[in-house]
Amino acid sequence: MRTKRSSSHAKKKAEEDLAVPPGFVSLTSFTLKRKFMGRKADDLMAVDKKSRAGSVDTPLRNIEIEKFKASFRQRPWICYDQFKNFQETDRNDVSSPPQKDSVSVRLPEGTIWGCANCHDCVKVTARWQRNESSLPSLSDAPIFYPTREEFKDTLKYIAKIRPTAENYGVCRIVPPPSSLLEETKTWCGSKFTTHFQKIDGLQNLYANKKLSEFEQGPEFTLESFKKCANDFKAQYFRKYGKGPLVSAIIEGEYWRIIEKPNVEVKVLCGEFSSSTNTTKEVAKYDEYEKSEWNLNNIPKLPGSLLPFGCYKTSSAVLVPQLFIGMCFASQCWRTEDHHLYSISYLHSGEPKVCYGIPFEYTFKFVEVLKKLHPELAKHPDFPHKLVPQLPLSVLVSEGIPVYHCVQNPMEFVVTFPGAFHTEFSCGFNLAETVRFAPFDWLPHGLKIVELYAGKCFKTSISQDKLLIGAAKEAVNAQWESFALKNKTVQNQMWISASGKNGILTNAVKERVRDERVRWKYLCNMAQSSAFDGLDATSKVDCTICSYDLYLSAVKCSCCPNKYACLRHSKQLCSCPWTSKRFFFRYEIAELDLLVEALEGNLKAIHSWVKQKAQPDSGIKISENARPNFEKQNEVILKSQAQNAFVLLSDDEDAPS
Repeated sequence: MRTKRSSSHAKKKAEEDLAVPPGFVSLTSFTLKRKFMGRKADDLMAVDKKSRAGSVDTPLRNIEIEKFKASFRQRPWICYDQFKNFQETDRNDVSSPPQKDSVSVRLPEGTIWGCANCHDCVKVTARWQRNESSLPSLSDAPIFYPTREEFKDTLKYIAKIRPTAENYGVCRIVPPPSSLLEETKTWCGSKFTTHFQKIDGLQNLYANKKLSEFEQGPEFTLESFKKCANDFKAQYFRKYGKGPLVSAIIEGEYWRIIEKPNVEVKVLCGEFSSSTNTTKEVAKYDEYEKSEWNLNNIPKLPGSLLPFGCYKTSSAVLVPQLFIGMCFASQCWRTEDHHLYSISYLHSGEPKVCYGIPFEYTFKFVEVLKKLHPELAKHPDFPHKLVPQLPLSVLVSEGIPVYHCVQNPMEFVVTFPGAFHTEFSCGFNLAETVRFAPFDWLPHGLKIVELYAGKCFKTSISQDKLLIGAAKEAVNAQWESFALKNKTVQNQMWISASGKNGILTNAVKERVRDERVRWKYLCNMAQSSAFDGLDATSKVDCTICSYDLYLSAVKCSCCPNKYACLRHSKQLCSCPWTSKRFFFRYEIAELDLLVEALEGNLKAIHSWVKQKAQPDSGIKISENARPNFEKQNEVILKSQAQNAFVLLSDDEDAPS
């Protein structure tokens, strides 16, 4: 009998120890635990009242609550609010590194900034490791030497070199000697804040810290920063001796610190907007102020579409940024926002070493990042903002080509759309960078906004506003050229981007086609109307995916201050479909007319100008031109009647 009871007890215990299949974990343990704690408290009441009170009122720990919430995600039949919770979980995962990384050995300090008497002094105990340079063999990015005539038109010259240069991601442009601009002292008296960079930690930049800004440093002027930067470099390369320090030696030491650090190396750098410092002091440099190579002018040049996509609240993208660096100061691997072009000019100081990866290897680069930093891959900002400084040797070993160039003072470096790029300074220098968007950027812009929406990444410009604004400008140029006989160079530029196979026409066609599909399947036309609470000067994004809502939006009376894109109309709230309202800026018929006008259809051009010639439309008819407008109206209608067969052959196949 004892043996039977023992075997029965063992069998019962074995059944209790059986593993529960994933997703079927019972949550009753929480209820049982509370009851058990209650019984335990009752048993202890007679022994110790304090112990009883502590047992009864003990709340669930945070970790138990998190397990409770996480258990819902293991049940596919439960509709859990994935967007909110996964985003919060992902951010927490990146901010809180894995346990194995949290107990990392800290390297000894190699730089000590500031002392009791001053904030801008530095003591450097780190030293150049002569025999441990870490630099793989790299190919050089192309260098271009424009003539003075070619140098007059910035965007035209960049378009000329693009077929060759974009295969390298970056290129270097050396201005003709006669075009070198005199160095100005514009920013010498300006004060700017700095931040520290731990160069030895850039490879694992986001692994051991929260996603926040770098540690803030002291405030400097350019002169005081230059003195500090020179002092740091002299102490660090003390072993080098006398003579100029070539960039190749600094380059090898930089990547040695990234890959095999033995001490902490901390440097300073600063950034600020240059727009506020280019009026009074630079006004006397008339040639520089009016030059197309002045970075304040490039985003707004004829042929740059960027201003069309900016709101008053997002115009900062048009403003150049100044970067003040010292030896080893870095800008880690990144692509420009919206995969825009960027151009950098080195005003003064020591060279910068730049690296580029062609756009065709962008996705392979991201895959390598995911493999090396899986914790970052979960974050919604990855890889648009969160990219550590991957070593060159790792990229080369993965079959990713990296191209290299050394930018000297008074030289330009152009970065092409979608190219990952990075750079570091060889000593004190002052560089200026700005973004721009010529016509050939349009296919990149269309793709990246869809990718941003899939990652719920906020946009800095409105792609739809840019497309519609550029299209209206192109139609206006066609009207002035064909009807008013105003054949200016700028009008010809817009016409070349239009036509049936023009790059602007194709981009607008693609966007209108997508919008038509969304209106057909994702909204109720009976509940739609023109925008009433949104104007064209304020940027409004989808509450769910951050997609820009220039063309269309949906909102509900339950949340009047929230809008969503048509793709997320159901996710905006749980209210019935009939309680939601849909808004549009243009009807589909209007957008179709705009496409026809872009293609060069004279009747469509005339109809668009006649319908949209309003103060806020961008297409205006002055009082002086109005008689000519009416005359051209009659001419166009008569011409179309005489050429009916030609118009028919353009729209449909001629009978065989």
